[in-house]
Amino acid sequence: MSQSPWITLTAGALGAVIGMASTFVSGTLTRRAARDDSQRGIANEILDLFREADPAVSLTSADSPERRTLFVLASQLRQESARKACHALVHKAGQPGVSQDDLFDAWQHVIDEVSKVSRK
Repeated sequence: MSQSPWITLTAGALGAVIGMASTFVSGTLTRRAARDDSQRGIANEILDLFREADPAVSLTSADSPERRTLFVLASQLRQESARKACHALVHKAGQPGVSQDDLFDAWQHVIDEVSKVSRK
């Protein structure tokens, strides 16, 4: 009993399509994993930024390198809520006469939002 050439052709074409689709899916998953790793790295840098320093002091100085670094790192975050929380803290810390209580609420919000990105 011989096999029909149409069956062979169809099976070959189906195999080729599946092979190309698996390459596409694999590439997509790899890019997503790399993007998530990158976002985790940025979030960890933000969390490590104030490991040694007091945020109320380091963010409120007139030419704070920590505030500039926080703004730049936050701008790279893809999660909007974490990015906005960081930018709000930078804005609040840059205002003259800001109290530590005002900064604490904004800082706590940053920690909550950035931690979500770090754990993702």
